[in-house]
Amino acid sequence: MWYENVPIPYESAEAIVILAGAVHSPTPTQPYTFAGQDTYRRLRHGVWLFKHWKSVPILVCGGSFGQWAPAAVTMQHVLESEGVPADLILVEDHSISTHESAKYGSDILRKRGISRVALVVEASSMPRAAASFRKAGIAVIPAPIRFTELDFNIMDVLPNWGAIALNGETVHELAGLVWYRLRGWI
Repeated sequence: MWYENVPIPYESAEAIVILAGAVHSPTPTQPYTFAGQDTYRRLRHGVWLFKHWKSVPILVCGGSFGQWAPAAVTMQHVLESEGVPADLILVEDHSISTHESAKYGSDILRKRGISRVALVVEASSMPRAAASFRKAGIAVIPAPIRFTELDFNIMDVLPNWGAIALNGETVHELAGLVWYRLRGWI
């Protein structure tokens, strides 16, 4: 599925949902968790939507992969530091997959009477993420980031780190779509 590369969704939503990507664990020299680049990009876009489109509640989704704080708590701190009021931040801190984010996140949304959301995730991940939330009964307005476009030049066919990373993302998403369909999650 293709998504338009526009900053503001054409349709309205009752909340913004941001899924966690990488969150780095504490280290001896940095004794706190911090958002990885993909998570931070998603958060920045969510904040931008909040400030320039609709000041609606923002749900952050992401559990813990270790003994440190859940990803959603780290994301909550970033949103607060960007000026999003604490009472408009909803936290789903148990999920460790997109499927679980949709499952647990939709429960939080429904308890607040929210059934239509703007979903923030990379364009390549949007088909699986949106299908997961739709399967959980939530209408999704895509608000994708980080579009990948071919320039149709020699660099598109020569092997380089960017192409290798893009191929890895593509394989991950295709395998994820197949796995989610087999499991009945989408």
